[in-house]
Amino acid sequence: MKTRAQAGGEIGINGEYYKGGQFLPSSPSTIKGEMKKTNGRGTRKEEIAPYTWEVAPADNIRSIYTWIAGTVASWKVYNEELELTNLAALDYVGLTEEAANELVEKWNAGYRWIERNI
Repeated sequence: MKTRAQAGGEIGINGEYYKGGQFLPSSPSTIKGEMKKTNGRGTRKEEIAPYTWEVAPADNIRSIYTWIAGTVASWKVYNEELELTNLAALDYVGLTEEAANELVEKWNAGYRWIERNI
């Protein structure tokens, strides 16, 4: 199957003209120049625990795990309890030591989401 129009141009299977070298449609129902539009946000899934992904309950909510795990916090007990370990990265994630400790405590207590304005 050809994927590009021949030199000089040709009519695609959808009945529209394509200049030489342009990609040809693979379906008769393809409309030239029209692409599927997305909102640019993908699925909005965030990792809330190792290998556990969920969609945020609202737009102003953020995953605690994604925010702090691997940067300022690491495992004390794998997949059960985090601890604050990297104070040098606090500026990088935009947190104070108090705020980071609060997030670690919330995650350890079972919370997985937090409002973004913290």
